[in-house]
Amino acid sequence: MTDDVDMQADPNTSSSNQSILELKNVDLNPLTDALRKDSIEGDWSLVIKNGRDGSWQELLRRVLLALTNLLAATSLKSKVIGPLGWGEATAMVSGFNGEQLKKWKDATRKAVETDDWTDFIQLGMYPPTIHYSVRV
Repeated sequence: MTDDVDMQADPNTSSSNQSILELKNVDLNPLTDALRKDSIEGDWSLVIKNGRDGSWQELLRRVLLALTNLLAATSLKSKVIGPLGWGEATAMVSGFNGEQLKKWKDATRKAVETDDWTDFIQLGMYPPTIHYSVRV
């Protein structure tokens, strides 16, 4: 059995058509504490410092897993994509176009280096659409 993954950018994700996720009424402390912990335990700063493409792909998969699972436990869960599994995160990262990849890298770098996770959390709003079909 093989999984075919078709990654298509959602038309609502273009930079000219993005809205901002309202965060002012959300308690971000537990979310940012957990992201900070994942960042430290996963040596995200080392990956960012080394900057190799393969390492970035791995890091962004881990970032997506952490972010989507953490957001699912907040009041934002109805406004963002649900928790991803490893295969879904891999497919999403592989499907990023140049602009999306740059946004995720920049937001991850800023979050890790400054401990300001706001831009990073905003990215949970703008995933590409994932279509799975299974062949037996």
